[in-house]
Amino acid sequence: MNPFYRSLIMSLIRHGLTILGGALIARGVLTQADVTQYTEALVPILIGLGGSFYKTYTDRQKLLTAIATPTVETEAEVELVMATGPVPPVTTAKTAVPTIT
Repeated sequence: MNPFYRSLIMSLIRHGLTILGGALIARGVLTQADVTQYTEALVPILIGLGGSFYKTYTDRQKLLTAIATPTVETEAEVELVMATGPVPPVTTAKTAVPTIT
């Protein structure tokens, strides 16, 4: 499975669990004190998950850009290409040659 899709699916599962928690609150299964406690515990976790998703996305984007741009030799050059122009889509399959369109 494409690593980008795997990360996306895991993110959707996490958000589904968040929605489930909201439904439990709405039905009165959890109290306001529980909501406060769980919110304080979940905020750092969600920030960590967001950072992890962003890192996975940018790492894949950097890899595909490096493969698609044979003239670059350093990581700094890859980052310059990423900052100044189009890059291959992160959804490029593992068996496909990435291209910059």
